[in-house]
Amino acid sequence: MDIEARAAAVLAGSGEPLVPLSRLHRALAGESGPELGSPLQLRERLRGRPDLFLVLERPAALPGTEGWSEADRARYEDALRAAGAEPSTLVAVIGPAEALTIRGGAVVREVGATLAELTAAAAELPGIASALADSASTAEEVLLALTRTGAP
Repeated sequence: MDIEARAAAVLAGSGEPLVPLSRLHRALAGESGPELGSPLQLRERLRGRPDLFLVLERPAALPGTEGWSEADRARYEDALRAAGAEPSTLVAVIGPAEALTIRGGAVVREVGATLAELTAAAAELPGIASALADSASTAEEVLLALTRTGAP
């Protein structure tokens, strides 16, 4: 099974509408070999399949952290997670529909497909890409609310 198919299976089986890329990478690393590559390489693979995945990029949680050491960034991200904020890229599987097992399936798939279309359009319009990245937390809240309420 190829990496994209394994990623879709992990995401569909997670029961969550959005999964942090870092968690997905760890899950795949346990069953894959070196062909998986880094989390950045996985993100690019998933972004290359907008028919199957929605990749929500998160804006930098704190401008200037890119100069921090890896250990300091990890501690900062752990503190954000402990406070209930996910700082990393989020991924959702949006197709094929029959593979999805999350609550609120049909509505969540429709919202996910719409976000995927917006993301694809944003790649061609730089001003839109920034606005879409800034709204990632709102999209996450909508998808989580739909999942919690069990929308049809």
